[in-house]
Amino acid sequence: MKVGSEDASRRLYALKRELIFLRWRIAFHEAGHAVMALSNGIPIVDVAILPTAKSDGVMRGGMCRLDLLSLPGIQRKVEKDIYESEELFYKLLQVDLAGLVAESIQFGIEDFSGGGSDLKSFHRTLQRSNFTENIVSGSSIIKWREKLWEACRDDLKHFDSWAWVERVANELIKSRVLTHIQVLKLRHRNIPPDGSGAVVNNKGRRIQMLNDVKYLPDEAA
Repeated sequence: MKVGSEDASRRLYALKRELIFLRWRIAFHEAGHAVMALSNGIPIVDVAILPTAKSDGVMRGGMCRLDLLSLPGIQRKVEKDIYESEELFYKLLQVDLAGLVAESIQFGIEDFSGGGSDLKSFHRTLQRSNFTENIVSGSSIIKWREKLWEACRDDLKHFDSWAWVERVANELIKSRVLTHIQVLKLRHRNIPPDGSGAVVNNKGRRIQMLNDVKYLPDEAA
């Protein structure tokens, strides 16, 4: 075999390994979103990992579509969401971060570059909510993110929640798309069927922790 052929084979092998890792990373990312949502009683439409049009083996990303319109307490008005429930507000913030948190748990990666849309959603939720009148500066948003990151990590690492994440990720690798019902069927037997999972059980701890940042002054003022 020629040297050029050997180099090409090594590059191809390295590319395949990179694509396999990327596929698993996306699968765990989207599984984190889905489990965090459903364990809090927030319905989803589906969760998926998406191939590019160029190659069936190259992944360009994923999605977890929340079915917010089926929840009580949310009114859709053009481009603005009004959150009537403070508890729901906290849950939605954790759902936004759950994909990146799941990656950090499984792979030890805390890289925000692959979660731009998630962070934008997190920021929009903060800005649009009825409960964050004082949250306007970038530094305050970062503090909220740091606090919610730790809460979200604690909740996902709970043994029943993480077992659910792993099952969803494995099924996504095989099926690429899972519906609300399919994800629910994969939940751990210790997770109540009404969606009141670890996050709800830790409500008191989480709310107390978030009080540290809820009334932060506007540092940009």
